[in-house]
Parts: sequence; structure tokens; C-alpha cells
Amino acid sequence: MPDDSAGVFSLVNGYLAVTGQDIEASQHNPPLEDIATALTARVCKDGRNAMTGNLKMGTNRITGMGDPTSAQDAATKTYVDKLAQGDAIDIASAATTDIGSKDSNTVNITGTETITSLGTADAGVERWVKFAGALTLTHDATSLILPTGADITTAAGDTALFKSEGDGDWRCYLYQPANGEALVVSETSYDTFAEGEAKDTPDSGKVVLYAKSDGLLHSKDDEGNEVSLAEFGSGQSWTDMTSSRAFSTEYTNDTGRTIAVSIKCSGSGSNGPNIPFTVDNVEVAFGGNSWSDSKQNAGVYCAVPPGSTYKCTAAQATLLYWMELR
Repeated sequence: MPDDSAGVFSLVNGYLAVTGQDIEASQHNPPLEDIATALTARVCKDGRNAMTGNLKMGTNRITGMGDPTSAQDAATKTYVDKLAQGDAIDIASAATTDIGSKDSNTVNITGTETITSLGTADAGVERWVKFAGALTLTHDATSLILPTGADITTAAGDTALFKSEGDGDWRCYLYQPANGEALVVSETSYDTFAEGEAKDTPDSGKVVLYAKSDGLLHSKDDEGNEVSLAEFGSGQSWTDMTSSRAFSTEYTNDTGRTIAVSIKCSGSGSNGPNIPFTVDNVEVAFGGNSWSDSKQNAGVYCAVPPGSTYKCTAAQATLLYWMELR
């Protein structure tokens, strides 16, 4: 046994040769065999063999180390201090901006190139990132997961925390705009136009958005129907439409906003008036009575969505007024 439990090497007893005495194999061979075994258990300084157990340093230091390059490498004090102190390292934006390759957990991204990847790093690696200017972070549900689920346009001074999920996949756990405002989750893309410009049916997945002379914001849905984004009643007023409206005639709400219709009639026959009101060919309101006195009045009130058709079909009735909130 060349080594004891403490790793101390000792030659076997009786190994010493005596002058004039014959050398015997039993005396000569065991020490050499023990030496060979002991040398085999040593670590070669050129790295040809690996440790087979934990290396006990006994409070001593390993000196002269290089900085780590892999996840399981030992780290030098300088390297650890740099990470702990957060000394920022600049990296230029590119389609693949490899933040994981930088020896600091704080990175300044310069430039304006669109970023679609943050490179490859071991799972769990984190990087605090500060942006020097405006660029686009391209959302990807696997490789670059952003808080909004959509692309983010950065601004100078914006900061973010990214964590690697391995295999080139990164997730943004925190994004703070420099202006202090919250990120806006945009579920719809918009085409914007000034009044008088083309307002055709939008491309798939988009909404046409534009202003009109009424000072309100309007849009068109994917069927080309105009819709105002203002609240019902805001910027609207009651308008007397009596002279331009008639019973049993279909009209279309082309204002781009929900309107209200209020109609009043008097009886013109032996009984009181009956005034059903339809929207998109569906009866949604009814006014009238069955009294025998033809002088009795009746009315009907209804809201009409933008783009919908509406009609009042009255029986035994004379129109007194037709008002619309538009």
C-alpha cells in the first residue's frame, strides 16, 4: 500500500539493501511497484489526467488562474469582482447581439440595428441591459420573449433584465422605459392617415386609423366600415331629420359612430299608431297603442351602431318628428 489515508507515501519495511548481501526479488520489487502505483495516482501538470476526487486546498489558494470561459470553470477574484460591481461593457447592436459572451452582467447596447437574438448562453445567465438609443427588439415566443408579447422600440436610457433559458433562448423579466411610463401592450397594428388621404380597407390584421374635421379619431374595421373611437354622445348633438325621413324607408348609419333615433307619431286611423323599429332587418323596438282614440300619440327610441341599416315601419300614424343624435 503506497499511500495511507492521509496521502502519505511510505516504502515497505525491509527495502534497504545491505552491502555484500544478495538482492532478492521480494525485497526489491514491492517498493518499485508501490512507487509506480503512487505516481499513477498523481495529477500531471500538463493536464493529461483528471482528478478522481475532491481537491482539498486546506485554506491554501490556487494562484495564477485564467478567467473562466465555460459554466463549470473556476472563477478568479477579478472576474467575480467585475460581475459583482456591475462594470458595464458596451456591445454594438446587431441582428444577433451576443450579450451572454460578455464578462459582465451589465451591458450597454449601442447602435440602432434591429435585434432578433441575444446569442447563446448557459441557462440561468442573467444580463442587465441599458439601451443607448432607439432600436427594435423583435419578439419571438421562443427565442426572445418580451413582456408585451410584441416588438418593443427602445429609447435612450431604457433598461431591461434578460435571463437565458439555454439553447439561444432568452426571456425579458423586466423592462423599464427611461420616461417612467409603462409599456403599452399593442394587440392591433394601425395604418394612420390624415383626413383626405386614402382610407381603404386595411391589410389583414390592421386597422385604418385617422382623424376627421370633427376633431375625433376614426377607424375602419377589416370590412372597411368606418368607426369613431369617441364615446357615445361626445361631440354629437340632436338633429331634426323630420324633413328627410319617411316611414318604411331604409337608411344607413354612415356617420362612423353609434347614433340615437327618437321618433314621435300621432294616430291617423281609427286606432292609435303602431311604430315598429328595425336595425339590420331585426325588430329591436316598438312604440304604439291600441286605443280607439286616433288622437293618441306614441313614440320609439333606439340606438343604431355604425354601418347598420335602420327603418321605421308605422301603421295608422302621422310623423310628428324624427330626431337623431349624430
